[in-house]
Formats: sequence, structure tokens, C-alpha cells
Amino acid sequence: MDLRRTDKTYHTQRVLTHVGIKGLQLGSIVTPVILLLRHRSKLTAATLFSGTWKGAIIASIVSLGLGVGRLSSLDTEQIFNRSYRLSKNASQNRCDQFSFIGAGIGASASLLLLPGPVGIVSKVLGGAAFGMAGGVLAHVATSKTTEISPNAMIEELKDAKENFKETKEDKK
Repeated sequence: MDLRRTDKTYHTQRVLTHVGIKGLQLGSIVTPVILLLRHRSKLTAATLFSGTWKGAIIASIVSLGLGVGRLSSLDTEQIFNRSYRLSKNASQNRCDQFSFIGAGIGASASLLLLPGPVGIVSKVLGGAAFGMAGGVLAHVATSKTTEISPNAMIEELKDAKENFKETKEDKK
């Protein structure tokens, strides 16, 4: 991670990447529920898979728009702070890893196992969206609430102190 506080572009991209991924994860979880409620008995696999990946993309675009709006009101130091905290959040990083692995498994499984009437794009992208949702749910189901280290704040303070010293030395 780039620890230069003045590199606003890098840290903005890092935060927006996080926001976009969270949008995909949320959309992949919420969209199937909405489709099930909306279509009830006449829901087909093609509609479910196609709607799920499209809903995940829409949720990601909306979250990116909200993220850009939020970041526009922050200064460089606040964006750096958010980027830094995201990089050190073990639970968040684990959730992202689970969702990426789930997306790969879901895309592969749907391509290999889903019957013919669903188009190949909907199979792969819909399967990836379902896999991403499954990965997030697997993370939530297997994470321990006690995973948060009581010494995490001490480590953050040590890092911040070292970074402050580097910044102070750079100004001399």
C-alpha cells in the first residue's frame, strides 16, 4: 500500500474499488430475493440468472455514485485515513476473498451444470453473482465475532506514529 498521504488518486481509487465491490456483493444478495418476490411462481432460471447479475451491476454503479459523492466532500487526509483503515481491516479483506472465490466457483459451476435454455453470458455472470453472494454468506456464517484483536488499535497507533515521524522528517 502506498503510505504517501498526498497521493490522493491512489487512495481514492482504493476506496472506490472497495465501494464498487460492496455494491456487487449487496446486489448479488438482494436481487434474487427481489426477483423471487416479484415473479413468484413464473420465475425461470434464465430470468433469475440474468436478473441477478444485472442487479449486482446496478447496485455497484449506484454505490460508486454515492461513493464519489461522499469522497468529494473529504480532504486528502480523510481519504488516506479511510484507505488505510480498509487495508488493515482483516474481516473486510476476508469477506472480499470469500466473495471472489465464490464468484469463480459460481461461474464455473453454472457454466458446467446449468441446462441449456440459459444463455452463456447469463450462466457465467449470473453464476458469478450467486457465487459472490454465497461467498459473503459463507464469510458471515464462519466468521467469529471475537476475531477482532483487542490490540488492533495499538498496532494502528504504532503505524500512525511511524507515519507521522516519516511525514515530519519529509518536511524538514
